[in-house]
Amino acid sequence: MPFNKDSRPFMVLFLVAASVLVASALTALYAYTKPVIDEQKARLFNRRVIEVFGLADPEAELQPAQVDELYSKHVKQDEAGGMTLYRGYDDAGEELGVAFEASGSGLWSVIKVLVALTPDYRNIYRLRVLEQGETPGLGGRIAEPEFLQKFDDLPLGPAPGYVGVVAYQAPDQPYEVAAITGATQTSKSLEKLLNEGIAAFLDAVKGGTP
Repeated sequence: MPFNKDSRPFMVLFLVAASVLVASALTALYAYTKPVIDEQKARLFNRRVIEVFGLADPEAELQPAQVDELYSKHVKQDEAGGMTLYRGYDDAGEELGVAFEASGSGLWSVIKVLVALTPDYRNIYRLRVLEQGETPGLGGRIAEPEFLQKFDDLPLGPAPGYVGVVAYQAPDQPYEVAAITGATQTSKSLEKLLNEGIAAFLDAVKGGTP
């Protein structure tokens, strides 16, 4: 008896077989590309680490081998209180500072940053944004160099407000920076995650005292 290709059982069998083939192909593709994607993500993060210590120009084009060399030469990974720390060193071996990740909710997205403090933990050395999905031209400006430069060598204030992001008025304390015009909520979210991240770091390394 010939098999009827228009029958319902055949159509069901065909769809199941096609689904299995597609799923298998996607699984194989994922398994093949995942190591490459993971390597690229790790290298991009390492680039942000060397940037936060001033060891690479954010606008410069670096080959993967250059990023790997700079990172291995100038950065040492450390652990404290469950936090992963990144210590940066100059060509002479002098410590530039220590960096760590901090994250929190913005207006529209999770904001992740890399904060570097000076070796005495009294100033922000530099700040880099790792991830954000805030409104382009408004909250998204937290990732722009012009805004991030405000945090260069910014002294920490007294706990719990180590960093102040001030809206609607000019900063009047050395540890304050001006919020982004039109993006007050994103700016204050950044302030909150910075203060929480710095507090967690200080608690991990020296009991909360700047």
